[in-house]
Amino acid sequence: MRPPAAAATDDEAVLAPWELRPTAELGNNAEVLRADVPSVGTFTARGIAAMNAALLDGRLIDPGQLAEVTAVAFEGTDQVFGHHVRLGLGYPLGGVGSRTGEALTTFGWIGGGGSYVCADTAAGIALAVTKTLLTPHFDTARRLTDLITAELGPPV
Repeated sequence: MRPPAAAATDDEAVLAPWELRPTAELGNNAEVLRADVPSVGTFTARGIAAMNAALLDGRLIDPGQLAEVTAVAFEGTDQVFGHHVRLGLGYPLGGVGSRTGEALTTFGWIGGGGSYVCADTAAGIALAVTKTLLTPHFDTARRLTDLITAELGPPV
């Protein structure tokens, strides 16, 4: 397996270079797919969206527990990435590109290469984007969430 492209070095960087610039070759490597790598998941968009849909409709946890895990447990500076975050118990809160002060009805995760999964408790929808072409941005996820918001309206 070819090592990932080297990232610019930074004495303050916390992430390893492969996290900064993942490749499809690395993500599709059989050894990586079989490995138990902390904070790395292997799933399909359909599968992770279905899991979030089950959270929303009460099949995995009851509505009271969902409210508890999606309530703000921490708000401040992310010590890895250095940006402002709002975190529930296990989930970042707010959609991709959300701003401080917006309604916190959305929870989910961003992933390496531009993948994104979220669920919106107000709209009752789950969305997941997994990518075969890895990118260092979330433009695809932003476009999809903008289209959905335009159709359904912003979270209340």
